[in-house]
This record gives sequence, structure tokens and C-alpha cells, in this order.
Amino acid sequence: MRTQHRLCAATQGTTPAKLIERLRSDHARVLLGTTRMALKEVANRCGFRDGAQLTRSFTRCFGVAPRAYRLLSGPPATTRRALDAREPPIEQALFKNESLP
Repeated sequence: MRTQHRLCAATQGTTPAKLIERLRSDHARVLLGTTRMALKEVANRCGFRDGAQLTRSFTRCFGVAPRAYRLLSGPPATTRRALDAREPPIEQALFKNESLP
């Protein structure tokens, strides 16, 4: 086990746990940007325990919450509820690199 850890650190520049977290978060990023799946479904498909774990991991890896990422780059919203969920202040803050309220 220790040898695998050293090998991963030497070849990938990170620990196995962080590499797995990054790969899962990358997959979640793709799903959030291309589908309208619920966050819970994205979390399950990417190997996270729940939406909260996905949110923590995604924010650690990319510096933005999954919901905000989807608002900026996800598929267009088609339902009234989804349109109401979009919050322009979040989008504006992310584009300007300002902190969120």
C-alpha cells in the first residue's frame, strides 16, 4: 500500500485520495455542464456519498460551488422553476472575482 502511495505521488504529484477526489469532481463538472440531472443524481453517478460531499469536494477542486458552476456553464434552463433559480448576483460576482454575499 505504501509503495502505491509513493508511486502515485511520484507520477501524479498528489496522493491517491486527492487524485480520486479530483477525478470524481472532474466527472461531476462534465455532468453539471452538459445535463440537467439533480445534484444528488450527479453525486451518486460520480461516487460521492451525497450532494453535500460533492459540494465540498467540488468547491475544494474548482473554487466554486456546483450550483454556481451550473448557472454559469450548464445547459439552458427550460422550466419556470429553473429560470427562477438563476441568481444574477452570483453570476456577476463570479465573473468579477468578487466574494459572494
